[in-house]
Amino acid sequence: GAVAGLTFLMFERIRVLKYFLFFVSQGPQHLQDRFAGVTQLAMDKIRSQKIVFFAKNDNLEVLNKAVSYVQQNELTRWLKVVYVYEDLNDPMIKAIAENLRVIDRCYPKMVIDMVLVQGSFCPEIVAQISSRLGVPRNFMFIACPGDRFPHDIGDFGGVRMITH
Repeated sequence: GAVAGLTFLMFERIRVLKYFLFFVSQGPQHLQDRFAGVTQLAMDKIRSQKIVFFAKNDNLEVLNKAVSYVQQNELTRWLKVVYVYEDLNDPMIKAIAENLRVIDRCYPKMVIDMVLVQGSFCPEIVAQISSRLGVPRNFMFIACPGDRFPHDIGDFGGVRMITH
């Protein structure tokens, strides 16, 4: 019971805050003055949380699935697609950017940013990106890694995985 209630509140907190804001707006002015601004700030903070998706290539279907997943399952509408590259001349950079432009037009309510990071994709670089972007690792996603992925997913400190 209690765990289910807490889980519900976690996933529905924007809706709960909207109801709270509605009921406060129906009450006396002193309650409106005291709670409306704080409630709105809480909703804005939740909605402004950034989500990171690590793209390993320009696969349009996977990129679209990542954006769709965030839109359907997260409270925020701000996605940062991060591509970790070794060579600045990597043709994948341009290809991912072109596909994200297409996807961006399909999701007008989403803010989709592309972030390029030079290096090799590994737990250490994910930790650095988390720190620099201010995004906790449990708000970061990767696509399901292939058989030759050299790391254990647990080494990434809470990064989530979405399947294709």
